[in-house]
Amino acid sequence: MTNESMREKLIAVANLLADLTSAVAEVAAEFGEVKRVEKPAAETQPTEKQPSENPPTETQPEEKQPTMEEVRAILADISRNGKTEDMKALLHKFGATRLSEIKPEDYTALIEAARGVADA
Repeated sequence: MTNESMREKLIAVANLLADLTSAVAEVAAEFGEVKRVEKPAAETQPTEKQPSENPPTETQPEEKQPTMEEVRAILADISRNGKTEDMKALLHKFGATRLSEIKPEDYTALIEAARGVADA
């Protein structure tokens, strides 16, 4: 195998890994964090359901804040679909030249804006 063919195969594998990472991030963002649930020990299980001292209050479920990795995956996917310049302009609109300069509290708005650009 020549160095050039090896290089081409490594680039192809890297591109596949990038696509896979993006797909996994999208699925994770859609379904939220997966948590492992363990059964309580037999001795700690109540025999009867006791009424709670503090009844549950009706609150809105808190939206999960996207991580930088999730935002990066979404922006990269949109960028790979021919919207690179639009993604750069969007970062500028949020006062940044790179994703690491965006405040985490702005990630959700950035994702919504990016999806709007992708759909345009």
